[in-house]
Amino acid sequence: MKLAAPAVIAAAAACVLGAPSSAAAQIQISQTPAVAPALGTMVRGTTATSFTVSTAGSVTKTSGNGIRISSAGVTPPTVTISCGFLNLNGLCAVRQVRVTIQPVPSSDAQITKFYVGSVTGNILMATGSMPAPASSMTFDLKPLGLLGTGSFTLGMDVFTAAGLASGTYNFAYTVTASFI
Repeated sequence: MKLAAPAVIAAAAACVLGAPSSAAAQIQISQTPAVAPALGTMVRGTTATSFTVSTAGSVTKTSGNGIRISSAGVTPPTVTISCGFLNLNGLCAVRQVRVTIQPVPSSDAQITKFYVGSVTGNILMATGSMPAPASSMTFDLKPLGLLGTGSFTLGMDVFTAAGLASGTYNFAYTVTASFI
């Protein structure tokens, strides 16, 4: 039996609309810059050294005797969370979002604490207040709204191991978001 063109289109649309979709696929996360801030060239310290990168981008040595060659600030990461255009179920309009931020372990340089600041757009903390600084954090956002977008900046404490050769060291983190 041959279906007429309108019937085929209607059947295809019903399959797409009726197909289950992953809630996580509805949330998009972007980071600018895409990697953790670069502290630049470091000179070897005989003790472990920690630096704080504020949510505004200033860098301060907080412990140890390692030296950062540059005295300039850095661009702190801005994390943007948004709902996609294909949000057929309206999940962003009604469901809270759980955000998790974690450091990527490294023996040379790693993030030991995160700070969240400068919230803009549709992002509102579910608790009404910013999350406390922590080595990894999970916090909930109120629903973003249909096609909603919001951003926040990240500050962080960075640890560098004692006795590292002078040079540039990378540190990384991950951000995930899902509906709850």
